[in-house]
Amino acid sequence: MGDILKADFINKLPQPLYIRLLGDKRTIWPVESICVETGCARIDVCGMLQATHISEFSFMMTADGDEVDIDDLYA
Repeated sequence: MGDILKADFINKLPQPLYIRLLGDKRTIWPVESICVETGCARIDVCGMLQATHISEFSFMMTADGDEVDIDDLYA
C-alpha cells in the first residue's frame, strides 16, 4: 500500500500545524502526528490525544497562520 498523503509537502510546512474539525466553527486544535499511509491523525484536545482522520478536517493552518487546503495534502 502506497502513501495517500504527500510527506514532503507536509514536512515542509511551518510547524506546528493546527486544524479545525468539520462542523466546528471556533476551535483550532494542534496536530500531534499524521500518518501519510492512512491519513489518520492525532490531535491534542485539551492535553489528551484524540485519533481522527484528515477527512474530518475542515482546514489546516501552519504556524505562520497560512491556511492549507486539505486537498493539497493528498498524493
